[in-house]
Amino acid sequence: MKGIAIALLIAACSDVSSGEPPGSFQGPALVSMPTDLGRLVVEMRTAPSPVIRGNTSVELTVHDAATGAAVDGLSVAVVPWMASHAHGSSIVPIVTAEGGGRYLVSNVGFFMPGTWQLRTTFEGTISDRVAPTVDVP
Repeated sequence: MKGIAIALLIAACSDVSSGEPPGSFQGPALVSMPTDLGRLVVEMRTAPSPVIRGNTSVELTVHDAATGAAVDGLSVAVVPWMASHAHGSSIVPIVTAEGGGRYLVSNVGFFMPGTWQLRTTFEGTISDRVAPTVDVP
């Protein structure tokens, strides 16, 4: 009986309304833009979506601008930056290559509302940078 009660409690507290697992990056990109030198095109999705204040995960999908092919094997660094206040976040994001041109950026700290840039640099077979923005309510 105790096991059934625990299972019901877990089910009641779970959010299954979207049908997506927590941290999924389904749906259209929040941002799609070329990098500064035009070598890459970067799509950005967030989880949760829409983005909320607090800890967020970001998926960057990277394509070669000339061919449209997914670009793997890059070293990616991301710095959350609030330009209007000239400061970043004390939380350091962690980037993990997922394959297929996808890079998971976890531990992104949007600790206050406003417009944030994700100052992103790519190094490897192609070097470039991009700074997509996101509005945090």
